[in-house]
Amino acid sequence: MKVVIGNHQYEGIIDDYEIIKKRLLTHHFIQVHPHYFVNAMYIMEYKSHEIIMKNFHSIPSHIPNSDIMKAVLKAF
Repeated sequence: MKVVIGNHQYEGIIDDYEIIKKRLLTHHFIQVHPHYFVNAMYIMEYKSHEIIMKNFHSIPSHIPNSDIMKAVLKAF
């Protein structure tokens, strides 16, 4: 698992993906791609199949359209 916080990256091995996933989803994280979770509080912009984070990193997204993403972000 790779975690990016600002300009710092941390990598490690996780024992149970499902436990980590449940924890992330209860702390403002959304799963935008099979391999990516992002903290919704740090999303700056959503483009077609791409999320731009406040640190300007670009994350691929499999959320099908901008209306769904806008509804998700409105909750945060």
